[in-house]
Amino acid sequence: MYFLSAKPLIRSIFLRVFSCFVLTCFVNILSAQTGSISGKLSKAGDIPLSQTHVFLANTTLSTQTDEKGFYSLKNIPEGNYILSAFVWGSELYQQNIMVRSGSINADISLKPITALTASKAGENEKKSVEQFLKTFGKRRKDVKLLNPAALRVTTKGTLLEASSDDILNLQNDYLGYETKLLLEKYVEELSVNEDQPNNGLDGYEGIISYAELKGSSTDQKRWQTNRLKAYQGSALHFYRSLIANDLKKQGFSIYPLVSKLNSKRESDSLINSKILLFENPASGKNRNDSLKFWRGQREIPKYNHVLYPDSVKTSELITRDSAGLYVLKYPYKLYVKYIHPDNEMTAMSNNALLDFHRSVSELSIAVELRDHSLVIDQNGNVLEPERVKYEGGWSPKIAEMLPLNYNPEDSR
Repeated sequence: MYFLSAKPLIRSIFLRVFSCFVLTCFVNILSAQTGSISGKLSKAGDIPLSQTHVFLANTTLSTQTDEKGFYSLKNIPEGNYILSAFVWGSELYQQNIMVRSGSINADISLKPITALTASKAGENEKKSVEQFLKTFGKRRKDVKLLNPAALRVTTKGTLLEASSDDILNLQNDYLGYETKLLLEKYVEELSVNEDQPNNGLDGYEGIISYAELKGSSTDQKRWQTNRLKAYQGSALHFYRSLIANDLKKQGFSIYPLVSKLNSKRESDSLINSKILLFENPASGKNRNDSLKFWRGQREIPKYNHVLYPDSVKTSELITRDSAGLYVLKYPYKLYVKYIHPDNEMTAMSNNALLDFHRSVSELSIAVELRDHSLVIDQNGNVLEPERVKYEGGWSPKIAEMLPLNYNPEDSR
């Protein structure tokens, strides 16, 4: 439903009703039975590690070991998690764990790293660090990197590569989280326009832990509002809506998207070789015209996208397996459209939608399932995120990323 000239009172009532849908749709998902994980953390020689951070990756669920190295994580919603631990001088520990009702014993033994290179304060150029921070999205100014010396950044032309020797401590004043990020590998093509953010963490390999920031009641209210904004229309919101068979009420619609190679564009290898050839002054007096042509070829979209007007039904996409996980299967790309109730645009008909998107080369949200399948747990957590590729608004950005155990009910 869309409003072009609704009275403020009616509009307010509608938005409140919609918010109730968003806030209560997943109560059953996120208030299911809980389990616990406990064990002992040690390093080589069975030496216990005290006061060490043990956590479930990409969540706010974490704890510290006691003086004897024992830890306990409680009240964990059923689902698939990555149990993690890290200390300087040891390899990052990661173990996939399926949590059910009841308790799990999981002892952790950290393996030493044979060669270490310590970071030095001031090692990173300020400009390189600032370029990395641009990956945090449009809210990057709200995120502070408290220990930049732990970050290793190199730039070669427009290519940025980054990693961290230790956990990066980030303070996110937009969402109200203290974020700990161990960055194993990050590669990205930087935006040509320095005023524009980069595309997100497309080349990201690492692990994140969240903790709530402390703040005034005003801060808490602002953070809860911003979290709900970040959640609405996100990939997490989409997968939970898909599981709950509630896409339409939540504002989502899905269309088949078929991508075909553009016959008007030459291959990347040919384009790059020609550009390299004609950038050489010795290539002839007409080289500028040729160089212009081949640079123009590089700007032509590699694919033509054909969007079909008939929406895809949930029953065509997802099934539940014997382990209680959800399997998403589809042979083509999916174009996911999300419309928030605050959007006053007139709804386009299916035909208008098709005609409009046939002419664009960059789609808002396109989902490509590698090998045409994806596994999701009951919390909307993608078990193997490397099996899905997003084009558009779902490229993860640190400043706008929520923990996997985020519950929109908490933002009321």
